[in-house]
Amino acid sequence: MTGPLRNIVDLDEAYDAWRATCGPTALAAALDLERVNDLRDAFAPFPGYCTITKMREAIARAGAKVHRSWTRPSAEVFESWKTPGPRLVLMLQFSGPWNDIPRAAARYRHCVAIDRAIHPTGHAPVTMLWVGDINVPTIWSPWPAWRSRDVPELAPKRWDGELIITWAAEVSR
Repeated sequence: MTGPLRNIVDLDEAYDAWRATCGPTALAAALDLERVNDLRDAFAPFPGYCTITKMREAIARAGAKVHRSWTRPSAEVFESWKTPGPRLVLMLQFSGPWNDIPRAAARYRHCVAIDRAIHPTGHAPVTMLWVGDINVPTIWSPWPAWRSRDVPELAPKRWDGELIITWAAEVSR
C-alpha cells in the first residue's frame, strides 16, 4: 500500500463493546480499515487476547488473504520486509524469565501491523517501516521511533530487552 496511513477512529468503543485489544487493532490497521468494529464478527467470540490460530481464523472470516506467513522469521526475512509490499500482521513476544513457560509467556505477547510502503516525509518520498500499534495515539509510528520510544513503555517488568517476532503474515483484502 502507498499513501497516507489511516488512523483508526473507534478504539475505545471497540474495547468497551467487545474487549478488542491489540490483535483486532493490528488486523484492522493491516487491512487499512478505519474501524476495528468492522472486524467484530471475524473475531467472535473474542476472549480479549489473540493467538495465531485466532488471528488466522479472523483473517479468513474477514474475507482477507494471507499471501505468506512466517514462524519466528529470521533477521534476513525482516530485512526483506523493508521493500514495498502487502502490509503485515506481527505477533511479538517480550522475552524474559517466562519464555520457557508457555502459559506465562502468553501474558507477554503483543500484536502490531507493519506497513512497508513509500510515504511522503518532508520533500521526498521514503521507503520505511511503519508500525500500527493500539498503544500509539495516531496508531502509526516509524519503526525506529516505535522500537526506541514505545516498546520500553509497553514492556513488562523483568523484560530482558529482546522482542521476538513469533509469527508474521502478509495480508490484504
